[in-house]
Amino acid sequence: MVPLANVLVTATGSWTSVLLVTGVCSLGAGLAEKLEVSLMRHRLLAPEPVPVTGPDAIAAGVIEGLRKRKTLRSEGAYLPQERVSRK
Repeated sequence: MVPLANVLVTATGSWTSVLLVTGVCSLGAGLAEKLEVSLMRHRLLAPEPVPVTGPDAIAAGVIEGLRKRKTLRSEGAYLPQERVSRK
């Protein structure tokens, strides 16, 4: 950083531009760090999917299929579309 500061002082004639560039770089680094750390934190705290094998995998697939077809109510009971009452 020092060699670049010397070039900037020589080109502009004052230290003001060096201090402004340093401040902008510092703010940029702080903002980038804040954004990156928050993304890393969200990834760290996100629940990991548990792999399901065997008969549970079949049941999970059936349940997921029913959810995609929107025939599974929130409490987990299966009702055909024509029997679902709308209030």
